[in-house]
Amino acid sequence: MNDRTLFLLLYFATPVTLVFGLLVMYLLIGDHPWFMSMAVGYTVLLAVLYVVKLSVFKKLMRKKPKAESEASDG
Repeated sequence: MNDRTLFLLLYFATPVTLVFGLLVMYLLIGDHPWFMSMAVGYTVLLAVLYVVKLSVFKKLMRKKPKAESEASDG
């Protein structure tokens, strides 16, 4: 997987998943009284996932130049 694909998956997959997930949830549940609390919980869950993915991505990107420089030195 190249860096562009990883970038697209990282930044666009989670918001698209959020929108489609909420749409499917609404189609399955409808106007149930608990729909709003379930939708908020789902959104918070995906927001936490998004933050974790961003932090892992940044950590990996910091290690990549270091590994490349070590490979060229060795």
